[in-house]
Amino acid sequence: LQRTSCQNAAKNYKQELQKRFCAKYSSDVSNTRSIISNDLFDNNSIDSSSPILQVENVGFDRKVEGSRHHTDRYEVMQEEGAALVFRRGQPFSFVLHFNRAFNPEEDYFHLQAEFGHTPLIPKGTKYKLPLSENSDNDDDWEFSPVN
Repeated sequence: LQRTSCQNAAKNYKQELQKRFCAKYSSDVSNTRSIISNDLFDNNSIDSSSPILQVENVGFDRKVEGSRHHTDRYEVMQEEGAALVFRRGQPFSFVLHFNRAFNPEEDYFHLQAEFGHTPLIPKGTKYKLPLSENSDNDDDWEFSPVN
């Protein structure tokens, strides 16, 4: 009897978590669409023939970044498809491939970086970085295009 009760409680808990997740996801998607359509663009200047800019692929050069960060000999770096290991405070490069040409005059773009299990802006484990053409930024983080 206790086992069945425990199994039912676990099942109910799982269903409740799933409901909360779905509700939160729906809310987030709805809010994101609202932000994209209302806040980021002046509706009079939107070219309807040009699709919203989307990242199709992110490319890292494993050999270059591993050597630059002195992590190229780490065992985890030798595995196929493994995550890259970066050293804190060191710059790194990556290439973004978009679904169309990036136009800095019309496209809004930012990079969001998160670290750890519960990233939070006040803890310094979550950052939203706007694309910046100048490097005179006093902030600890910088995100700029390189041709």
